[in-house]
Parts: sequence; structure tokens; C-alpha cells
Amino acid sequence: MMATDTPHSDLYKIDPLAYLQVLNGDLSSVDCREHYQKIKLALLRVQSKDLATFDLALKEISKKLGIKPKTVKGDLAALTMPPASKEATELLEQMGQARLLRLSQDFVDGKLWYDVIAGEDKLLPESTGNG
Repeated sequence: MMATDTPHSDLYKIDPLAYLQVLNGDLSSVDCREHYQKIKLALLRVQSKDLATFDLALKEISKKLGIKPKTVKGDLAALTMPPASKEATELLEQMGQARLLRLSQDFVDGKLWYDVIAGEDKLLPESTGNG
């Protein structure tokens, strides 16, 4: 069985060097992308456990799939980094909100009321949607 044939669905366990070794250089762009997608999780594993193998895999990916090592490293970094959380004020600034928001809530007569004051505007929605 060739390395490109995956007998199991756990792509994390593929040996990226063995997989890349059997590929020829006459691949279409679509084929290159599909092969890269198959070994991406395995590359993530190898990157954290065996840097020499990872470095060799990067060279083979560049040679056989035409994907630059910098691109692969950036792609793998995006898989491991959680998205940066932003402060509410930063998000409001990005939305163009120029006025300070003040929020409060209260539970009265079986209804949850929200008091939203945005600059000079005041909204009083309540939990049943009738406010």
C-alpha cells in the first residue's frame, strides 16, 4: 500500500515524509492542495515532536507540492493559536459607536427588563419582547 493511501481515517498519524516520498512532481494545483490537506495535521504533530523531520517535510512540500515553508508554518500557526479576544470598547470603536453605552437589567413582575442607554437614546426591552 502506498503512503498516499490512508488505511485509517486518522490523518494525524500519517508519516509526512513517507507520504511525500511517493508523490511525483507532475501534480495539478488541485492535487497539490489535496495532498497538503491530507498531511497538515500530521505536520502539526511532527512540528511539536520532531523538528528534524518537520524541517525535511517542509523541504519536500516545497519541492513536490510547491508550497513555501513560510506558508506552511503560518498555516500551522493559525491552527494552534486561539483567536485574540477583544475588549468591548475596542469592538464598539470598530463598529463606529461614538457614544458611551450604559447597560443595566432588572427583574420586575415576572419579566426581565434591560435598560440600554446609548448617549441620549434610551431603550427598555423586556424578556417577552413587548417592551
